[in-house]
Amino acid sequence: MAPKPMQSSIRIAAEPALVFERITDLSGHEAFTDHFLIDWRDTSADHVNVRAKVPGPEDRADVDVVEREPPHRLVEQLVAAKGKRRARSTWTLEPDGDATIVTFTTEQQATPAAERLLAPLTRRWIQRGNDRALERLRDLVESGG
Repeated sequence: MAPKPMQSSIRIAAEPALVFERITDLSGHEAFTDHFLIDWRDTSADHVNVRAKVPGPEDRADVDVVEREPPHRLVEQLVAAKGKRRARSTWTLEPDGDATIVTFTTEQQATPAAERLLAPLTRRWIQRGNDRALERLRDLVESGG
């Protein structure tokens, strides 16, 4: 059975087009995710290579944009652990008056067998990181940064 998707949402005082402009380029995500994703390499609008800020051996992940529907939806695919860890994340932007409701959903597609026992702890860590990333994104967009 697949684990339940993880979801974070936030209201940002900006129109969807402005928020989408901030998230559409993956290389710009470092500005609001570097509290838990570090050592950014090979960055471009559609690809980044990063590692998570966790103890243990270095494990890099490739993240690629696989779908883009401006200004309402962006889908990313993460592949790590030599393909044994895969996740799909979807950004959904919905207008809310003069603001935007941003929802970030991550679905784990595969997890290495050695990591399955730690899955509940990993999920909490990812959820906290995603929640904080959305807060930081909101602050950047609303401040014009």
